[in-house]
Amino acid sequence: MARFNGMTIKQALKSVPILKTPDLVELFGRSTRTLNRWQDPNEYENPMPRPFSECRGSGNNYDSGKLLQWYESWPIRKKETLDA
Repeated sequence: MARFNGMTIKQALKSVPILKTPDLVELFGRSTRTLNRWQDPNEYENPMPRPFSECRGSGNNYDSGKLLQWYESWPIRKKETLDA
């Protein structure tokens, strides 16, 4: 599926207004499970934006502008845990 072949992640995020889950799997080289984990605000200080619409089977729809802003905040940072 090399839709973004030869592009940097930033270029790919700027190339289209809406991205689907399979696009993000290709861009970031991570599984859908990892993408879902990255969206957890309880786990990360700068979580990945959630999809604006969820579509079973064909992938969720993401705003590429919000993803670009998020990507520019990288690296993704886990929240510190407080040991009691």
